[in-house]
Formats: sequence, structure tokens, C-alpha cells
Amino acid sequence: MTKQIRLLFLALVIGLGIFTILATSKLPPASLFLKPSDYYGKFDLCPGEKVTLAWFIDAPYQGNLIAEPLEHVEPSLNQLSVEEQGELEVQILGDALIRLKVIDGKNGSVVAFPELKFAVMTEEVCSTFDFNPVGSYSGKMQQLEPIELVFDYSLMLYWQTDLGLSARLFEIGKNGAYNKELELLCSVKKETTNLTCQTYGAESLVLKGTLTAEGYKGSYQGQSKNADTALPFSGAFNFVEHVLPSD
Repeated sequence: MTKQIRLLFLALVIGLGIFTILATSKLPPASLFLKPSDYYGKFDLCPGEKVTLAWFIDAPYQGNLIAEPLEHVEPSLNQLSVEEQGELEVQILGDALIRLKVIDGKNGSVVAFPELKFAVMTEEVCSTFDFNPVGSYSGKMQQLEPIELVFDYSLMLYWQTDLGLSARLFEIGKNGAYNKELELLCSVKKETTNLTCQTYGAESLVLKGTLTAEGYKGSYQGQSKNADTALPFSGAFNFVEHVLPSD
């Protein structure tokens, strides 16, 4: 019995390892993110680029969109009241912070402030370098042993001048919202199309697989860390193409 309990405990720790890296301690009553079909991890924009904001707000909460500074976002977001679920295309003219002020409909108190930050590059940089995204993929990360567990994720591959090929890995939450992101740097062997993406720093996650027109599949490994221990986890992933940038 003791052995079975230990096995079950180990399975839960390993199976939830990625969630330990990505998960927040408590999900807020609202989320603000970029519409998945438009989003390739492009928070570094060229002047005048457009993005589509999307949000979910749990009842009975209410929301207002705020841009700082106001003149860097069109249309103006000055306490713009929004519904429980919606989308809005905006144009980013300069460095900007867009926040969703979440208000308790019962007592009027502010309970959360999810936000998105955008940095605008110079015209010289934008006219010199290519920032087109590589693609956007969604699919499964699967823990195979000792107990099979499957989690939904979305992976965005994009190009940055200073970093080269990078990726952002998102846990897909309720209503399709992205709960948390993890930044990875990637390297590819062109002769084999083998792509490796991994974190650098406190988090530990490595994705190794083959990138094709149909998607990106392979294996992953990492460590779930806390104050006392660092337990390894591993499994397989299969991200299928769901959006590719237009030429």
C-alpha cells in the first residue's frame, strides 16, 4: 500500500510538472490576451501595427480597457467599458501598456488588472529586418508514465533580431484563453528540420522534435522545482498547425 501511495504521489508530481512552471496560484476573474489567430508572440511591433485584443470576464464582474499613454493606442482606450467576452482591433503607435480594470459588480471594488505590454521598434529597424512569424501551433503535451495525463497548449514560433528564433508556450485555459506563458529560445538544424526549444533560467523545459508543414512533434523533458526538491518530468508533444502567417 505504501508503495502504491508513493507511486501515485510521484505520478501527480511528474504529471503536473509543466503546470508547476506555467500555472498561477489563483486564476483571476478575467483575462486579457491577443486573439490567437492574430498572435505570434509579437509584443515588439513596428509603428502603426494592428493587433486584436480579446478578453473574458466572469460574472458578476465588469471591465474597462485603459491604455497608457492614451495617444499611443487607437482607438482611444480611456476607461472603455467592455462586455463579458469580446474582441477589439487596435493600432499600436508607440510603446504602450493596455490594462483591463476588473470591477466587482456588487461593491464596485477593483479586483484585478490583467495587462499587455507593447514595445515599438524604430522605423530603421523595421525597414531593415524581417519580423514575420514562423507559425502558430496548438496541441497536446502528454505525460506517458507512470500515469497517462494530457494537457492542452499552444506554441507560437517567431523571429526576433536580438534573439533569433524564439517561442512562447501557453497553457490553454477556459474559454480558450491563454493563462500563462513561458519563453523559450530555439535552434534548428536545417538539413534535418530538427527543432529544439528550451528555457534559460529558473524554469526548466526542453522541447525536441521535428518541424514540418503539418506541425511540430517530439518529446519534452524538464524539472518541477520548489524550495526543497527538483523532480524531473518528461513525455511527448504533438503540436499541429492551426495558423500560419500569410505571405
